[in-house]
Amino acid sequence: MHDVISQPPLDQQKLRALLEAAERLTSTLSRDDVLNHILAIGGELTASEAGSVILYDPDQNNLYFAAATGPSAEQVRALRIPIGKGKAGMVFETGEPLIENTLKDHYKAVDQKAHFTTHSMICVPLVFATKTYGVLQFVNKHPDQGPYDDADLQLTLRLANFATIAIRNADLFERLLASSGLYANPEVRKDLVDMVTGAGPRVRVEHATVLFADMRGFTDFCPKIAGSVQDYLNEYFCELAAAVLAHGGIVNKFLGDGLMALFRGPDAPLRAVQCAFNMRERFATLRRQWQMQINHDISTLEVGVGIASDQVTIGAIGDDKMSDFTIVGGVVNHAAALERQARDGSFVLCDNRTYQAVHPWVSEFKGPMGTGGYLIYDLRTVRSSIQRATAFICHAHADLAKVKELIVPYLDKYGFDAFLAEKSIEIGAKWDKAIGAAIDASDYFVIAVSANAVASTHVGEEIHYAFSRERDKRPGWIMPVLLDTTNPSQIYWQLGRRQYRDLTSADGIADFETALQAMAARARENAAHGDASRDRG
Repeated sequence: MHDVISQPPLDQQKLRALLEAAERLTSTLSRDDVLNHILAIGGELTASEAGSVILYDPDQNNLYFAAATGPSAEQVRALRIPIGKGKAGMVFETGEPLIENTLKDHYKAVDQKAHFTTHSMICVPLVFATKTYGVLQFVNKHPDQGPYDDADLQLTLRLANFATIAIRNADLFERLLASSGLYANPEVRKDLVDMVTGAGPRVRVEHATVLFADMRGFTDFCPKIAGSVQDYLNEYFCELAAAVLAHGGIVNKFLGDGLMALFRGPDAPLRAVQCAFNMRERFATLRRQWQMQINHDISTLEVGVGIASDQVTIGAIGDDKMSDFTIVGGVVNHAAALERQARDGSFVLCDNRTYQAVHPWVSEFKGPMGTGGYLIYDLRTVRSSIQRATAFICHAHADLAKVKELIVPYLDKYGFDAFLAEKSIEIGAKWDKAIGAAIDASDYFVIAVSANAVASTHVGEEIHYAFSRERDKRPGWIMPVLLDTTNPSQIYWQLGRRQYRDLTSADGIADFETALQAMAARARENAAHGDASRDRG
């Protein structure tokens, strides 16, 4: 699709830049680095104000911004594009590239939510063999460089070819590391990757903490399932693995209906113990979901965890053709033995070294108990390592049912505590003072925009107070969400200029989930670097 006159072939300078780009992309195995390289190179070659790599999400059957540059890069990362909608959705669906210097039928929802105006665009599919991964898009060519032309299209198409191969290689490399026993966040495993690839030392000895987790009652559970056992196991493993990654650990092996994980560093025992309790919390939620689908009582399903800390040998076993990251040492057998004993009301057992490292954080325990010559502790409660950010929900009382249906479950799903005044403020407390204190203590201020909210005096007062406190809060603190078609500016004039999430449609709810997911990821990154971690009892 063109609205320009063909231009001369690519000049030698741009061809050289493209070849250098190909070399950089094919030599990079980190997906984030690949995406950043693509946009930096393409933006420079096409003289564009902004660019984005928009990839397909098969789980939600829509497109998401995997990476973006430009003035609204942060805002667009939380957005979703339906297949076939707008230019990106159309290019993904048809596989046909486009150039438009005067946009027509643009999916304006992106611009509206990102507070950005797209004037011109070049968009090409990311295709490998018969599979389309997404699209590569650059927008708003600098005025002094003229309109987008066929030379820009040729450059972008060639860059997209290199980019698709690089993205695919990076994804395959991630899967290789995960299947080789190194499933972890990139910053956690970065010094271990060379062991698997053969580029560095094959083994090392260090102090670490090993965790084993296993489902109790799984054998009896299987005959009660109407569907595939594997589907239930996949959900279960996803939750346990997510807990390990959230606490900076490495998932080393899946073992039947359990897993083995490694935690490194001076605070490894604490993160492992906190991970164990997080696993049990996640599994309790999952078990409730399963119970809704199954007639039989499954309340006896539990997760037992064993944790031990000591010196281990870690590294890759194998040769140049095949290698597997593994952990060797008596502590592995000890942790496995503790996991087997973790049952009948004692579901998190640890050895003495682990307990001595974590006891300031443990508020309830039993022990020490002598078993087989070892001291064992039964841990009952521990303070969390991951701060669950609090979201104050500002809403009209008449919307409470909608708030509980459309907002609270998603906040909980992505690790946020919802503050609802009717549940959280004690009877007899001074309402105005209590509300102000609650807003001050909250990490986010979510506004349920509706016709009922427009008519509510309390909502208006809470929003006015929240805006007065905004400069002391984190970016993106105020989060408007739509419960109906009400214009946010009807509640408070400044809301009309804010990015919002529309919860009246499936696409809007998907956008809301994506935004919460991104916020949760940033919180985990901050916690990992010690920037924003506060223990809560």
